[in-house]
Amino acid sequence: MSGRKRLLLLALVACVLVGCRSSSRHREPGRVYDTNNKFSIVPPEGWVSKNMLPGCFMLYMGPKEGEFAVNFNVNVVQYGGTPKQALPVVKQTLARSAMGYRCMDEGFLAIDGRESLFISSAFDMPAGRLQNLQYQILTGKRGYTITFTAPQSVFQKYRPIFEKCGLSARVDD
Repeated sequence: MSGRKRLLLLALVACVLVGCRSSSRHREPGRVYDTNNKFSIVPPEGWVSKNMLPGCFMLYMGPKEGEFAVNFNVNVVQYGGTPKQALPVVKQTLARSAMGYRCMDEGFLAIDGRESLFISSAFDMPAGRLQNLQYQILTGKRGYTITFTAPQSVFQKYRPIFEKCGLSARVDD
């Protein structure tokens, strides 16, 4: 075998091994993996994947509560800051974009071994008063935002489900 063919074969084997090692973290029953964004999560049982909304690469719908379907979506942006730097920016953005905005709680935690932040906010929409829980996983290159939303009147009922799902996230960035 020529030196060039040997190098190509070694490169191919290395790519396969790196890909297998990377994606093996994302192989477990119920886990959904997005190869383009190197992200996986375990959606709540029975929730259904839907067509993407603009700006997000994953969308799942859960039970209907009145006229609103409980849901979560995931998007990714280029971001090189830390969770502590991101929190005030996230709060300002939410306050500007949501009518009747109120921060309910916020803090920092680890998701997939990475320092991350969470923020829960209530706001008004045509569907009524809603509350969400957002997780921001910052990798130094990207920011993954997972947003769970439910009517505020039933939010606490779903929060443990949101937390379990959000904490299941894994990223390969």
